[in-house]
Amino acid sequence: MAASVTEIIKFLDTKDETLRSMIGSFVDCNTPARADELIKQIKCREEEYTPDFRAAGKKPFCSIFFAAAYFIRGRRSQALKHLDDAERGFNCNGEEWNLAMARWMHALFAQEMDQSERSKLYFEKAVSILRRLSLEYRRKGHYEDAEECLKLVEQIQASSQPAEPPKSAAPGGPPRQPQEKAPPAPAAPPKTARPVIAGLLFPVYDPVSAGKGGNFIFDSQPQGQAAIHELTIDEKPFRVFSLRTGEPVILHPRVYRWMYVVGDSMNRAQPHPLVEGDCLLVVETGTSGLSPKPDDIVVAALVDPANPTDRAGVVKRYTSTGLRSESSQAYASIPLKKAKVKGIVLAVAKPV
Repeated sequence: MAASVTEIIKFLDTKDETLRSMIGSFVDCNTPARADELIKQIKCREEEYTPDFRAAGKKPFCSIFFAAAYFIRGRRSQALKHLDDAERGFNCNGEEWNLAMARWMHALFAQEMDQSERSKLYFEKAVSILRRLSLEYRRKGHYEDAEECLKLVEQIQASSQPAEPPKSAAPGGPPRQPQEKAPPAPAAPPKTARPVIAGLLFPVYDPVSAGKGGNFIFDSQPQGQAAIHELTIDEKPFRVFSLRTGEPVILHPRVYRWMYVVGDSMNRAQPHPLVEGDCLLVVETGTSGLSPKPDDIVVAALVDPANPTDRAGVVKRYTSTGLRSESSQAYASIPLKKAKVKGIVLAVAKPV
């Protein structure tokens, strides 16, 4: 158990150098004597933090340090008390990653004390937080952070399986008589993971971004997700499933993406009007190497907006003389020299 607890401590996330030093101190904390030394150090650190309200965010770290050290020391009730304090603190501070680590530790404590239902509950709580964080990172385009969350989910799930007790021999005893083997039980069907629908995922962006000038489109953060559930191949319907349990397949966000329509400048476009609330499937010109052709509908950034507070992104019809609106309102065309095409619109998705 000591090794598992110290393993969790090293995953705590903080930029404070003092706390990081304390985390490093748990690497060799595998004996009661070493745990006693760390408890004294943590008490000194906690006393320094207590009078300073600015150090309130560091108190949950002291609590989880106490929990680990006391558990290694064999003082379980104190360990659980401090762990509860750590969970409350991380939760109040909005530190979801560290909250997941505290709940993982809680699960291991319960597992060690043969509290199987409680252990299962806290393993599920830790995994749930990390899965939610992974999806949030993916929504923001932080794919490496999302993968790190999923790798830790695998490690937590592996630790949730209690080790089988070693088979003990009977030294010095009489040799055991061979027993008649029972007929083998019928093999159980292999367990298969529940398939995940919505296997293809695009980030969704707003096609217009406020700013003071320059190129704003394709530089903003995603506003949501577009999931493709079914495909039609050779006029036959197919349903898409991910082969990674619980995770969709992310299509390259720097080539193709979905973008929300804002405004009414293309509400009479042909063959389909583009109205507010629609989503456009756009291919980025810079990454794909494609160039717009006359009559394409494009997404462009205004080089020098007339008003600094105007939105600098537009969806227009590309012509040889400029970018043209197709609207129920009268909008002037935009000269090509005053805009930079960033993407070509391939399709529109309309809410049902």
